[in-house]
Amino acid sequence: MPQASRVEAEIKAIYPAAKIKLIRGGGGIFEVKCDGKLIYAKSKTHRFPNEGEITGLIKRMD
Repeated sequence: MPQASRVEAEIKAIYPAAKIKLIRGGGGIFEVKCDGKLIYAKSKTHRFPNEGEITGLIKRMD
């Protein structure tokens, strides 16, 4: 979960009030939802998000 924790820290740095829930799972699943909408799925990109990628996707939702 170190990579998931990195993404959590990036989000919290920009959005301190964000409610983030990390759920330990298996099979390499990594998804990010914002306001109930799926904004990133590792199953679609076949890679873990790059630094700043998730926060960029969140900013586009604003």
